[in-house]
Formats: sequence, C-alpha cells, structure tokens
Amino acid sequence: MPELAVDHRFSLTHGGPFFRLLRRVRLVAPKGNVRWFWLVPITWLPIGISAASRFVAGERLAPVMRDASVHARLLVALPLILIAEKLLEERVERSMYVMRQERLTDEAHLDSILHGVERLRDSRVVEAIFAILCVIRSQTLLWGGNGPLGFVQGLEQVRGISFAGLWYVGFCLPLLNFLMLRWLWQWLMWIVVLVRFARLPLEMNGMHPDGAAGLKFLSMPTSALATFLAGMTSIASATWSMKILHGQATLQSFIPMFVVLIVAAALLAFGPLMLFSAHVCRARHRDLTLFHAFSHEYVQQFKRSWLSGKPRQEDVLGLSDIQSLNDLGGSYDRTEKTSMFPFGVRTLATLWLGALIPVLPVVLSAMPLSEVIEHLGKILLGGLPT
Repeated sequence: MPELAVDHRFSLTHGGPFFRLLRRVRLVAPKGNVRWFWLVPITWLPIGISAASRFVAGERLAPVMRDASVHARLLVALPLILIAEKLLEERVERSMYVMRQERLTDEAHLDSILHGVERLRDSRVVEAIFAILCVIRSQTLLWGGNGPLGFVQGLEQVRGISFAGLWYVGFCLPLLNFLMLRWLWQWLMWIVVLVRFARLPLEMNGMHPDGAAGLKFLSMPTSALATFLAGMTSIASATWSMKILHGQATLQSFIPMFVVLIVAAALLAFGPLMLFSAHVCRARHRDLTLFHAFSHEYVQQFKRSWLSGKPRQEDVLGLSDIQSLNDLGGSYDRTEKTSMFPFGVRTLATLWLGALIPVLPVVLSAMPLSEVIEHLGKILLGGLPT
C-alpha cells in the first residue's frame, strides 16, 4: 500500500488504554501491529509446561489440557483475532484513503465523523467495562459454588484446580474474552462510520468500473470480519467436536446454532452497506438518463454519416467511429448493470469461507467424506421426490 499523507491517516485500532499498555510492554511492532506471535506463547506455554511436568511426574493430565476448545482458543482464535485487527486497520485506512482521493463528500464532514469515532476508540470507560465483565466471568468460574456455602465450596474447588487450570481461567480466558469484545467494539465503530457517511450527500458515478457506482471499496474491511469469524468458529468447532466425541450431542443439533452465527455475521458485514443502496440507485438512474440522451445523439450522427446510403470512399477497416460506437455500448451496459449493493459475490464467499473452513473437521469426523459428497450431489443435481 502506498504511503498516505499525514492528514489522510485514520486509525480505527491504534488507540485506547489496552493498546497503549501493549505498546509499553513492547508487544506492539513499530508499524502498530500487535505481536501475536509473542502473545500466544505467553498464554499457552505455562499450560503446556505444567502439563509436561505432570506427565513426567506420572500424574494424569489436567482437564484443561485435555479440552480441545482451550487449545483452539489460545493457538487458533487468539492469533486470528489479532490478525483480524491488523486487517481491519489496513482495510479501513485504505477505504478512508480512497474516499478522500475520489472526493465523494465534503472533507470537513468526513473529518468530523472520523474524529468522533477516534474519541470512541480512545474511551477508557468502554475498555474498563469490558475488563470488568471479563474478570467477573473468570471469577465466577473459579469461585462459583452453589447454595449458602457457595464461597466455601468455591474455595474448595479452587484448591482442587491445577496450576494450568488457574492460569487458563484466571488469565488466558479473561484476556481472550477482552480481545473478542474489543474487536467487536472496533467493528461497531466502523459501522458508525458507515452509518454517518451514508447520511451525507455523495458525489457518485454510476459508470464506475467497480459496478457499484464507486462504493465497492467500502466492503474491503469485510475480510477482517471473515478472519475474526474464523477464530470464533474454530472455538465452536473444537467445543462441538468434544461433545460429539463424548456422545453428549450430534452434529445435527449444532446446525441451528451455526446458521444463526452465519446470519448474524452477514448482518454485521452487509447490513450497514445496504444503507448505500439508495445512493447507488439514484446514481445509476441519473447516469443512465444522461447516457441515454448522449447515446441517442451519437447514434443519430453515426447513422447520418455512415448509414445514409451515400457511397463513401474512405476505408472502413479500423474506423475509429465504429470502435467508439462499440465502446459506447460497453459503457452503457456497465452503467445498466451497476449493482444495487456495494459488495460482490466474492466478498460474500469470503465471509462464508471464514465461517465454514473451521467447522469442516467436525463435519468430516461426524460424517464420512463420501456421505458428504453424496448429500451435496443430491442437493445440487436433484433427484426424484420421495
């Protein structure tokens, strides 16, 4: 990506108390990316070392070490969340750069929106609320005894937990939950930018080659959401596989939950972009009307010049008028086929792949590949009704 001018820079993720804390402890690279390849060992290695020491001592592995969802959270979801944050930063910065370069709206209005979002990004209250919720959740897991002697029962429960379990519940899980909430907050801020931007008067071009009147760049951050979704479904996949393995559930029982997850992700990704459909529709109809009038005049002149029946001496091979007529038709077709939505099939497929790929191991473990192919073949090719 080319260097952006200083006054064009907008950061959706490089701010807030937690980011400053990570920078202070050198877990942020000079370019502003969180060093996930250091954060992952910090969280998982104590659990692995504890498990290895218990194994050497001839003791049974702690339950936390035998839980696939623990490793999915720390080794898969944690880096994916931080990679998704990096992608969100890059894609949003690029989107704002394109928005300014194409002068789609008044820069003063755009600056006002971005400055307001930066204040939300730096809010101490929001991150404090997230931290408190995550700590309460972990402490509930640690001390959650029932009945009037709940605290005493919880104390006995804590005494029976291994170091790996205490480290996971007391530090790793709150950290991961905080990162999840923080990332969703960052996406919510991007939604705020889109909603406020959609309310502004926009200078759009229905003939733009992106097929969305020049607004398809707004769907670029969706790849970050797909990466985040892959992290979430990796946790779900590991949890579901454990339940299926122990006979506590079947694959079919998780289908409604998975559908809800995909629908919610689609609403988060494409719901705000739908607000621009009215802008695209107006630009398309306006430019089609202008194009129709211009095309009519051009075709009339072409007919009078070349199809009037009078003999012409010029060589028509390679004639620029004919080539221009062909180009005119292509430009008109492009304008007429302008999509009503500033996103394409590829963007939709990227989001779906982010959700589907992590759950494939669960599907293949619960259903043989031949059976999966057979079911897909019947769905796609059809068959006799029963």
